[in-house]
Amino acid sequence: MRDILILANKSADRYSLVEGIKMFTYETIFQYRSIFVEDEPNRILNDLVNRLERVQEELKTGSYGGPTFDNYPALDYVMKEKGCHRMYYDLSCLTMVYDSSYGYSEEVGTLPMNELIREYLFHVNSFIDDVNDGKYILLPFSTKENIMILFNQVLNDNFFKLQEQLVNNIVGDILVADGDLIDSSVTILEKNKKLTMYMVIIGSVLLIIIDIFIFNSIYNSKLKEMTTLVSFIFLMPQSIVNRNEKFKRFLETTQIDE
Repeated sequence: MRDILILANKSADRYSLVEGIKMFTYETIFQYRSIFVEDEPNRILNDLVNRLERVQEELKTGSYGGPTFDNYPALDYVMKEKGCHRMYYDLSCLTMVYDSSYGYSEEVGTLPMNELIREYLFHVNSFIDDVNDGKYILLPFSTKENIMILFNQVLNDNFFKLQEQLVNNIVGDILVADGDLIDSSVTILEKNKKLTMYMVIIGSVLLIIIDIFIFNSIYNSKLKEMTTLVSFIFLMPQSIVNRNEKFKRFLETTQIDE
């Protein structure tokens, strides 16, 4: 169970990293000077991309000190097979609309998780290159006119449209895979609880058996000895009993010297 929790915890790191990358692609365009110094969003975005790539490599090789998803073939339907995955309360896969005009084809949208993340990182790195090459309009986020230009640019840009869909699918895959891992750990915990309960029951039964067949046997044996001794003493003449200190002590204290 410990390995399952370690893997789920490491996998969950991807959720915050993917959401962080998504947020800082916007920050790279808007460049809020009241929050960030110049080019800070670009630096943070690059750092998040590198961290996600590192986590992906660690999960693939197990170099972080834990298991890999290869140890859990029950998750192959998310990790290695194509499909759209969401938690039970999210039905968006049933109404998914694919649009190849901005690169979101069904083939891309249903890639297995790791391939989907790799696809997303490819487009993010291309976006970073385009920003550095001056392909996006970067204006001070200070006037109404500038804000409208920047928002229209983002709303109509193919990368941001594609990113929205890819991130939704990646997050869905992560939540489903990690949810299955947590469910497995809970199942193991319940089995261990039942095993512990059975062991306690068996131990109690053994103690009862020991008490009945061993302790009672010893007690009955001692009782027979004492009964015999009492009968013997009371059949002896009083003068003999009085002259024997052991017999007198037994009559006074019921204790037998071994």
